[in-house]
Amino acid sequence: MCGIVAYLGNAQAKEILLSGLARLEYRGYDSAGLAVMQETAGAGAVVEPSGEQSNEAKRRRTSSGHRISVVKRAGKVSDLSAACSTDNSAGTLGIAHTRWATHGPPNDKNAHPHISHDGLLAVVHNGIVENFTSLRAELQRKGYVMRSDTDTELIAHLITDVRKAKWMPLEEAVRQALSQVTGAFGLAVIAADEPDLLIGARRGSPLILGIGADE
Repeated sequence: MCGIVAYLGNAQAKEILLSGLARLEYRGYDSAGLAVMQETAGAGAVVEPSGEQSNEAKRRRTSSGHRISVVKRAGKVSDLSAACSTDNSAGTLGIAHTRWATHGPPNDKNAHPHISHDGLLAVVHNGIVENFTSLRAELQRKGYVMRSDTDTELIAHLITDVRKAKWMPLEEAVRQALSQVTGAFGLAVIAADEPDLLIGARRGSPLILGIGADE
């Protein structure tokens, strides 16, 4: 079974995420990965979306100065940890995942997290998108290129597509995107233009939120 770990607080996220994934190994999995929000040297890492936007929306999209760093590997959490040892994934917000393959074989490209086409948004996801085929065909018709065989990747593109049509806060874009999805799920989402925000969503699947001191 798949497992999700996410963290938002004052500590460095990477080690917390890896520790959480290690605790989920008993559930069974074939790949693992994580995404960490990082500050960049300048604001150029964020791409301006198309469509009409408010001045505040434009400011947030162009001045956040953040990027999402992703490391993922087929195999064990120990393989992911080894890959992360040479990766400078510093940041206090992140999402992580252990995957049991459904759509697509277990390999690096199909491991979670999955990234939107513009690199601004990352998703981890438990469950199965039952209307995967029709959603994938519609997104491809709009020009989105699928870089994996998974149903999870299209969720990232769906959220982006909603915001492309009309810019809106991330939580509302997630709501509108998931209204198009058939099936049970649990997921977590982060976006480089809202670098202090962690979104969780579920339908049918369990999702637990813990609140700690200053976290």
